[in-house]
Amino acid sequence: MRILFFSYAFPSPWTPQQGTFNRTLLEPLSQRHEVRVVCPVPFVNYWKNRFRVDATRSMSTVPTTYVPFYYPPKLLHARYHQFLHWSTREVMQATLRDWHPDVLVSYWTHPDGTAALEFAHDFDIPLAIITGGSDVLLLGRNGHRGELIRDTLKRADAVIPIGHHIADVLTADGVDPTNIHPIYRGVDRELFYPDCPRQARVELGIARDVPLVVGVGRLVPVKSWATLIEAMARLAAGGLKYECRILGDGPLRGSLQSQIDTAGLTESVRLIPAQRQNELAKWYRAADLTVLTSLSEGVPNVLMEAMACGTPFVATRVGAIPAIADRFHDRLVPPKNPSLLAEAIVDSVTQRHFAPLDVPRRWMPPTSEEATRRLESILTSIALDPPPDRLERTEDRSLEFAAAP
Repeated sequence: MRILFFSYAFPSPWTPQQGTFNRTLLEPLSQRHEVRVVCPVPFVNYWKNRFRVDATRSMSTVPTTYVPFYYPPKLLHARYHQFLHWSTREVMQATLRDWHPDVLVSYWTHPDGTAALEFAHDFDIPLAIITGGSDVLLLGRNGHRGELIRDTLKRADAVIPIGHHIADVLTADGVDPTNIHPIYRGVDRELFYPDCPRQARVELGIARDVPLVVGVGRLVPVKSWATLIEAMARLAAGGLKYECRILGDGPLRGSLQSQIDTAGLTESVRLIPAQRQNELAKWYRAADLTVLTSLSEGVPNVLMEAMACGTPFVATRVGAIPAIADRFHDRLVPPKNPSLLAEAIVDSVTQRHFAPLDVPRRWMPPTSEEATRRLESILTSIALDPPPDRLERTEDRSLEFAAAP
């Protein structure tokens, strides 16, 4: 097959740690098929660092074209698909016309999937949309943008939710169940595997005798890192000594650092920039537990990577997290509840140190190869045998596109 992937969620020279899960899916696929990527990059990032970043340098073995995405920041979110279509149409139309892919794949429903739907319609190409979680569970609940998300998914040839929980939500939203094909992201077991925690701590410069809590993710509101910082403040107030590292970049770095400083946690709680995959694995191994405080999630890659490294987690009871949690190894808490989060952290660390379990997890994430094979099977089925009502669905033009925003 010829497979064209269209999404912002792919590593770029500007954001090398973004969308690594999609790279993990596509690179093995490219060994058996022709795969190309068109990756829109927010214009602010693209031009701000244009002369310090080689825009032609791919961050993957898959041939990738980076295109600036022009839009009005923080305004007209429900029209972002129009701005994205306008920004990328020259590159996308040339690729679709000259290369003739058998299937178009997009990640994140709006604006990426909605813009991809228009390209697929214009060139009569089957479209598969991968939904990661918050695009359906959070954005899909709100106003006109939510309507766009649901309409886009109903018109796609295949919807690929990450996990069965999102699949159930999509069915309730009216998406045809026969077009829903859930998968789980795979974990690269050559990078993420159990190993000596002490050695990992030595390499990272972390003291051996203090419990270490690690959080991984973007510094954005939906991750609710302020809840973790407040929980760490409560532990410190109770005389308990813990180290905490939050790994990630994002717009809330300044406010989170202010919260840390105000709480007197500067020495014990630190914000660390986003890490490359091999370094991230060291942090999982060094940690006593991984913590995720999100308000909304699908199946978090962070927790699956931690599991593969043999590290338990404490996470909020949202999205599909309960489906992958293990009652012997993990703890679940309500969102925005620093008191219960602090108790769960102490309980988990105490068990690991003083009553370690020799009980295997009831479920482990698939390997990268297993996840890629599942995706390959779905894409093959719609490329060779598209759903019979595809033309009827794609010819419904209720999603209006302007020639330019």
